[in-house]
Amino acid sequence: MAIWGGNLASGTYLSTGATYDPVTDSWAAITPLDAPASRSGHSAVWTGSDFIVWGGYGAVGTLNNGGRYQVSTQSWLPLADTDAPAARYANAAIWTGARMLVWGGHNNTGILNDGALYDPASDSWSALGLSGAPAARYSAASVLAGDTVLVWGGQGATGALGDGASLALTSGVPSAWSAITTTGAPSARSGHAAAWTGSKLIVWGGMQGGTHLNDGGIYDPTNDTWAAMASTNAPEA
Repeated sequence: MAIWGGNLASGTYLSTGATYDPVTDSWAAITPLDAPASRSGHSAVWTGSDFIVWGGYGAVGTLNNGGRYQVSTQSWLPLADTDAPAARYANAAIWTGARMLVWGGHNNTGILNDGALYDPASDSWSALGLSGAPAARYSAASVLAGDTVLVWGGQGATGALGDGASLALTSGVPSAWSAITTTGAPSARSGHAAAWTGSKLIVWGGMQGGTHLNDGGIYDPTNDTWAAMASTNAPEA
C-alpha cells in the first residue's frame, strides 16, 4: 500500500508519503527527491510496478502534472506535460492494464466530462476523444471491471448524481461509452465507496447534499441491472 500527498488541518499541502508492507507489518518512507509538487485531491494508480500520481490541488491552484514512483529503484520520474489534460482534482483515475485513464473532475472553469490516457511506456498522453460520455462530474466512483471501466454517481452541476456509464476497453484502450441503467439504482450521491467483486459493482455510503448515507446498491453489468443492499446491521452513515 502506498500513501502520498494530501493536506494537513492547518492547510499545508504535502509531498511526502510511505509504503506499507503487510507481510512484515512495516512502513518505509517514499523519497522526497524529485517528487511532484505538494498537493491534495490528486489521483493515484498502481501499474503493477510503479505508483503514478497526477493532478490535484496545491498552493498554486489546480494542477495538471504529476510523477511516477518506481518502487524497485525508490525513485521518482516526472510525467510528460505535452498533451496532458486540463488541470483538475477529484477526477476518476483507473489503470487499464496498459495506461492510466483520467476522466472528469473539477477545476476553476467548472466541472469536467473529458479525459485522457497516459502511457508510461512511452511517457505520452493521448486525448479520450469518444462521444457518449456521461454528464460532467467529480468525486464519482470508478472501478475496472474486466475489460470495462464503470463510472457512477458523483457531484454534478445541479448536485449529486445517480447515474453513470460504462467505458469498454479494447486491449486496454477505451473504445465506447454506454449508459448504465438508472432503474433500481441507489439514490444520487458523491464521495461514496465502490468495489468490484469480479462480477458486480458495489456502491455504498457517500453524501447527498448535506446528508450522509448508509445505504447502497449492487450493479450487474452483464444484465445492466441494480439490486438493493441489505440495511440491517449496516454501519452508520
